[in-house]
Amino acid sequence: MEPAQGRSEGSAAQRLHPGVAEALAAEHRDHRSGRAQPRFRVRLAGTAAVSFAGRDFTDKFLDEVIPPEQYEITVAPYVRAIAAGVPMEDDVLSRQFIAPDGVSLPVRRLVMPCSSDGARIDRFVVGLFLYRPESR
Repeated sequence: MEPAQGRSEGSAAQRLHPGVAEALAAEHRDHRSGRAQPRFRVRLAGTAAVSFAGRDFTDKFLDEVIPPEQYEITVAPYVRAIAAGVPMEDDVLSRQFIAPDGVSLPVRRLVMPCSSDGARIDRFVVGLFLYRPESR
């Protein structure tokens, strides 16, 4: 898998002091079923992401596990990364990641586009930076 061409926004990790750094591997699937939205499948969800989300998205399509009203905002950085060919970062929706002690953790997400054929962006490595507000 090759990184997509373009300028890297490496400042995201430098600005954070994460309590947990986690990665996901995701892929973009061409949708020939007439769907209006692009589909993204989580190829592998890390154990920390599974623990904090309370469920495992491995081998699941995001449109099957994300509520419809949150889907567009959830996949927006993936769509932007495909269009621009560069990494994108954002804040994940609040209350999506809850620590074992019940604290809602802010999560910063870095979506890094990749290509399985060196030309078309169809894969992503996603960094999730979960941190407690007091760690900043």
